[in-house]
Amino acid sequence: MQEKISFNSNLAKYGIGLFETIKVINGQAVFLDEHLKRLYNSIRVLEIDFDLNQEILKEKIDDFAADLEQKALRVTVCDQGYNFSTRDISYQREDYEQGYDLTIANIKRSNNPLHKHKTTNYFTNLYVRKEAQTAGYDEALFLNSHNYVLESTMANLFFIKDQKIYTPSSDLELLPGIIRNKVIMIANELGLDIKEVIIEKPELTCFDFAFISNSLLGVMKVNRIAGIEYQSENNIFTLLSEELKQREMRS
Repeated sequence: MQEKISFNSNLAKYGIGLFETIKVINGQAVFLDEHLKRLYNSIRVLEIDFDLNQEILKEKIDDFAADLEQKALRVTVCDQGYNFSTRDISYQREDYEQGYDLTIANIKRSNNPLHKHKTTNYFTNLYVRKEAQTAGYDEALFLNSHNYVLESTMANLFFIKDQKIYTPSSDLELLPGIIRNKVIMIANELGLDIKEVIIEKPELTCFDFAFISNSLLGVMKVNRIAGIEYQSENNIFTLLSEELKQREMRS
């Protein structure tokens, strides 16, 4: 397996590949087993030509991460092998204090099974996010052709209303996020009421609080979506955020 992937690869020629973005803290790749489980499930389902054993790749990631203090580690796989790259984690304390503003993406998602996998063809997400940021927003929210709420370009989405947590159904066209699954698991373990549901666009006005999640930011509150304002504080969100941070440190 090659660490350097050439322009003759299916990744370079056709965008056929998969990747995982993993938070590294003090030399430890956070929730690595969960990332690898998702990665190898996608390799199997999408029939990606990649035959390196999961345990061997895990050992290589652990060795690579050991010298890192706090970084975002990207693991890319394709027909020619794998590649590791790192970047700084850009989220700052001020981002969490301020929260995010979202707009509605102009592009609607089709019923495409690839949305459930972290493929390397990410141009649509990047294009929509750049368009949102140019307009003064932090992120953009995808809807599908039925105007069902899905996720943002880089994160899964949650809402809170009357001490109950809601998130778009995993049956829809969205990524099974690592932190999304952790939030659901934590909520269930703490005895909180959490539901996966269909949320239609007009129902965005029905919730008290909103937040997004991904592997690098953890959870981040959302101030508003397309002009709809949400509360700036919520006790359930605080509880979930603190519990998630503890599990990150223990993983």
